[in-house]
Amino acid sequence: MAAEGILTDLFKDEKFHGTNYFEGKRKVGYVLHDEDLVPLVAEAPSSEPKGNAAQATLDAFATWVSKNRIAINILFATMTETYVRGYKVCWTAKEIMDRFKKVYDTPSQNRKGLVMK
Repeated sequence: MAAEGILTDLFKDEKFHGTNYFEGKRKVGYVLHDEDLVPLVAEAPSSEPKGNAAQATLDAFATWVSKNRIAINILFATMTETYVRGYKVCWTAKEIMDRFKKVYDTPSQNRKGLVMK
């Protein structure tokens, strides 16, 4: 997986620790884009198909589950262990990103980030 090398380079100095949300989000975005996983954090997952669903539907869901696990592992690789423990209860990469946004993406932080640019 190419993401491993990119993650190492982007997060060699500092992993997400609560005060570097915007920089971490930007860096994670690079990796998720490179791995074609952005839709996993942008869209809600489809519900799990029933046992009598078409094979194509079952295969698509299995692919989604696999890609979701990769995206979650990428997100966890960017966090300190304290944060990983707190977010292990999340089932989807989107859920992790949504929780991060709710806690760390505050309007005052947005304005501060824009002023600094």
